[in-house]
Amino acid sequence: MFHWTGSQAVRSTAGFSFASMDRFHYIYEENGKQMRIDVEAGADVEQIFVDSIKTWLPPHDKEPVTADERERIRKNIAEALSFMRIGHRFV
Repeated sequence: MFHWTGSQAVRSTAGFSFASMDRFHYIYEENGKQMRIDVEAGADVEQIFVDSIKTWLPPHDKEPVTADERERIRKNIAEALSFMRIGHRFV
């Protein structure tokens, strides 16, 4: 379940938040760690760059992000964007 924390930000009861940072980035956060997600806005959908789901921002940037974690984060992002009613696809 999600709830709005701002005009372009949501928090999930699953323990993560997702928010628009600027026109080209989102911030994904869980367990006190943040990850910048690259995006390109399109006419109908936003393209979310899967390759940007790879490393935490400092000071957690030395902690590895496993393939299983990347897939879980991708699913969390998809759920958040669907809740926000933002068309998206991963590229």
